[in-house]
Amino acid sequence: MLSHLDFETVLVTLALARVLQSFGMAFVWKLHKNYRPARDWAIGSALMAVGTLGVANRNLMSQDIATLVSFVSAALILFGALIFNSGILRASSIAQPIWLGRVIAVTAIVLFGWFSYGDPSAAIRMAAFGAAMMLFDLYTAVRLLAVKRQALSPMLRVIGVILMIDAASFPLRITSVYVSGNIIPEFSVGSSLAVVFALITTASELMMTLALTALTSQIDLTERERLQEQLNRSERYVRAILESASDVAIIAAERDLLITVFNTGAERMLGYTADEVIGRCNPTIFADPEEAAARSRELTAQFGRPIEGLGLIVDPVVIGQNRRWTWVRKDGSRLPVSMTVSAMRGADGEVIGYLGVAHDISKQVAFESALQNEIAKSEAVGRTLETALSNMRQGLAMFDHNLRAIVLNDNFMAPFGLSKADAPPGTTFREIVQMRIANGFHSVEGPEAYLRSRMEVAASMQSADHDDVVQLNNGRFIRSISRHFGNGEVVITSEDITEIKRNEARISYLAQHDALTGLSNRAHFNEQIEQASAALAGSLQPFTVLMIDLDRFKAINDTLGHAAGDLLLKEVAERIESSTRPADLVARLGGDEFAIIQAGEVGAPSADEQRRTARALAERILAVVAKPIDLFGKTVQVGASIGIALAPEDGAAPDELLRKADFALYAAKQAGRCGYRLFGPEMIASISRRDSMEAALRAALSNDELTLHYQPIVDIRSGAVVCVEALVRWKHPTQGLLSPHQFLPVAEETGLIVPLGGWVIRRACRDASRWPGGLPVAVNLSAAQLVSPELINTITSALEASGLSAERLEIEVTESALLDNRDAALAALHNIRDLGASVSLDDFGTGYSSLTHLKAFKFSRLKIDRAFVEDLTREADSMAIVSALAGLARGLNMISIAEGVETDSQLAVLRAAGVAFAQGDLFGRPCPAAELRLTRQMAAVRSA
Repeated sequence: MLSHLDFETVLVTLALARVLQSFGMAFVWKLHKNYRPARDWAIGSALMAVGTLGVANRNLMSQDIATLVSFVSAALILFGALIFNSGILRASSIAQPIWLGRVIAVTAIVLFGWFSYGDPSAAIRMAAFGAAMMLFDLYTAVRLLAVKRQALSPMLRVIGVILMIDAASFPLRITSVYVSGNIIPEFSVGSSLAVVFALITTASELMMTLALTALTSQIDLTERERLQEQLNRSERYVRAILESASDVAIIAAERDLLITVFNTGAERMLGYTADEVIGRCNPTIFADPEEAAARSRELTAQFGRPIEGLGLIVDPVVIGQNRRWTWVRKDGSRLPVSMTVSAMRGADGEVIGYLGVAHDISKQVAFESALQNEIAKSEAVGRTLETALSNMRQGLAMFDHNLRAIVLNDNFMAPFGLSKADAPPGTTFREIVQMRIANGFHSVEGPEAYLRSRMEVAASMQSADHDDVVQLNNGRFIRSISRHFGNGEVVITSEDITEIKRNEARISYLAQHDALTGLSNRAHFNEQIEQASAALAGSLQPFTVLMIDLDRFKAINDTLGHAAGDLLLKEVAERIESSTRPADLVARLGGDEFAIIQAGEVGAPSADEQRRTARALAERILAVVAKPIDLFGKTVQVGASIGIALAPEDGAAPDELLRKADFALYAAKQAGRCGYRLFGPEMIASISRRDSMEAALRAALSNDELTLHYQPIVDIRSGAVVCVEALVRWKHPTQGLLSPHQFLPVAEETGLIVPLGGWVIRRACRDASRWPGGLPVAVNLSAAQLVSPELINTITSALEASGLSAERLEIEVTESALLDNRDAALAALHNIRDLGASVSLDDFGTGYSSLTHLKAFKFSRLKIDRAFVEDLTREADSMAIVSALAGLARGLNMISIAEGVETDSQLAVLRAAGVAFAQGDLFGRPCPAAELRLTRQMAAVRSA
């Protein structure tokens, strides 16, 4: 079949393929006007198509014209190929040296022309042309295929393969054309081969066109997604802008004026919510009917045609104009506004809706109305105007279109030491400013800057309103507001807002200071420690952090009331601050917590010197805080615990320093309070031991390592066992049997005391249910348990599970447990008594003993602390205290119990003092339930 095709026909077919390709690329360019590679493809393919058509038709021309056409066609094809391939590389984001392609193209054209006219050797001409074309395709293909697979789209790799095939076959195509006899007629072999390669070229062009079209579609889809995301982002921005414009009403409506946008400013000004109006009504519901009717008559007369209804705001003759309207608010009140309605148009220019923007001008209208009325009055009412202006709190001045004074009052001139007589009518605004400067008043920036800024405002205030504040060199702040009128006149009001500025400064101060003590607050402290830490390396200025916690503050606050507590905190704050230097920062972090940033000396002093300075400050603070304080006639004393961390020795980061200062504070409290500690590495180990103890205690609760020991409470008169107290012990896997004081403090600090206490209640009820004679069991409650919301459920479930009656359960609480949250604690005690259980007050006579607790709740038993029993036989005071406590118990109808009884002589004294019950090693040491001997014989021998 190929034998019937002549080369000229195939060449024409190739030219047509080029033309089709150029049309296809032109269509792609039309679809993607902003996509530059599509433009390159369209231009390049068009040039190659024109060049190919020239080659295909050269046989129809004379020899000279054919030579010229061949030269021009070759140039078009070469530059078309260069532009086409540049577009492909640009689509792949590969940078290309375009100058190199231009040099190759120009060189090939020069050679082609030279050999066309100087030496008509077809072989050399075609070699030059073919080498240039092959270099273009080969360079582009190599650059594309050299890119990593994951960094290049599959379609671009297909294009690279097509270009590689085209480049590889180009020398063969040129050779086939050469030997086909079409260029050198004396040769006639190879025409079929030329046809084959021509067809390959045609197919390549079509494949390239399809590939580039597909690539552009992919890119267009990505671009559309990007544009859609930009559109969505723009819509969010617009919505945010609309909602933030709370002092401007923005209302948008469709062509039929159905409202589509109603921002927060519109809600505030009109009283409607967006849900009430959007999609439900049009803006005419806000119009004043009488004003609308009058405006309709005015516009109708002005333009000679009816303008009414919606036309009052959207008619072409009024659209875009700023007009004043009176809006009717939801509550029926009137609001004057300045409103501009603009037409929103689509891409085709058609109106798609309307946008109205309105400002509340009620103050301006009221002021303008009063001013216009005053100005319009005759000389007969001049004195009234003078009186009104003189009695205005604000300064007022009116200037004509030449900025010459028409009228002004004394308050306009008074802040500058002048009077209105100094500026009679006709005085220019510039002259007034110069008077102020001459009288010694100007802005803090200086006289020249003040004059320049005022003149800049004057130059524009006849066309735009201004509102600015100037700080004068005497410290006063003057606010000036200018309003312009259509005739060029300007009204300026001024006001001394120094107090407002001072209030703003006060608000700023309060944002960084504690309202009660006036010290820096936690936010300011954190800001300052960040700055000190950031400047540490550059300034070589170390600093010290002291964390301070008051001791016994909560007891005083709960006992004497919050007013006394506040007075105490203020006094302590003053004492702490008086102990520091001006360079140090003292802060109240909250409650009774204070902190200090002690500034060091510049030049990196030694760590020993820094520690000495920190210790000296801590000792001063401890000394001044410990001094008695008078609180509404009652003298009290508090202490302080202080933790100290040094920067940079203990670290430079604020979090690290604060953490280590807390470690030191914890160590100071553990050491007995009312002292200070500098951070040391061993404190971390101590905290680690506490954490280890916490973890082990958690495991103990799960592994049943806890056990209960019991100690009897006996009747001193009869010797009978009247109750048994449950005492928890820990069977530690490595340390043996631990007593409560070895692990309960950790349980209280970590919150484990609540689940541990629940276990004690459940086990004690279970054990007591097996005892004979209905003997009660006493269980101690901590402060955390007492205010736990689960306490009553825990007790109830323990009683139900064991079958023990509530009358056999006695709950013991210490006075300290009532201090943290007295109301909640008393409520819990009442709930326990309502269950049927009894409640005893433990360790009475020590700590924060107060008769108010005995008055607030009727306890069943009162336990006298062992501290009085130990000295009972040696100190008469102890005997008197025990007798008094026993008498107090009898008077309040409570049973007194003495703790820690160890000798017969102590027992005899207690019996003589009238104490009812006793507990101690004399009657039996604490032991497991299995070893407990509940007989009357243990005390009967001592009952006589």
